[in-house]
Amino acid sequence: MKKIALTQRLIKNDSYYEIREALDINWGAMIQAAGLEPVVLPLKYDYKKLYFDGVILTGGNDLASVSGNETDKLRDDFENALLDFCVSKQIPVFGVCRGMQLINVHFGGSIKQIARHTGCSHILDNGMEVNSYHGFAVDSVADGFEIIAKSGDGIIEITRHKKYKIYAQMYHPERYDPFRVDDLRFLREYFNAS
Repeated sequence: MKKIALTQRLIKNDSYYEIREALDINWGAMIQAAGLEPVVLPLKYDYKKLYFDGVILTGGNDLASVSGNETDKLRDDFENALLDFCVSKQIPVFGVCRGMQLINVHFGGSIKQIARHTGCSHILDNGMEVNSYHGFAVDSVADGFEIIAKSGDGIIEITRHKKYKIYAQMYHPERYDPFRVDDLRFLREYFNAS
């Protein structure tokens, strides 16, 4: 069974200093439903010691470049190093929401603040209806990437790298109940598990 590593959001505790890692419980269920095995990546563990066949950069948190938050920077640094590692080892990467933003900025693109994309759904120009939970989106697309789909108001929603196996989307497949058949099929096929 293919092992898929998942990054986690960081949450700073308010009552005393502690940074916690968190992952939506639906990710484990979705990975299992797709016939894959999850490997949860702790930020302060050497992921090079682990074996995984693919990586999902999950959503949650903003990039430090827009938040100025030290906790976001910890996650950015971790995921940027992980992305470099995956490219060097030809490990497939799938970015969701924040993951798409990080990938785009990592490769030299930019993001921008947007409105009317939080807590709603919309139809993409490829005909897909998707959920939307983001206040930032890709502005300029990084070199080497191609746009796969946009929303009706022109926001870039799906991209992929032309050379590396890197695919990124703004919508959250894990937030559907039940999980959508097409999303499960995509995960199996993308990570060569079918």
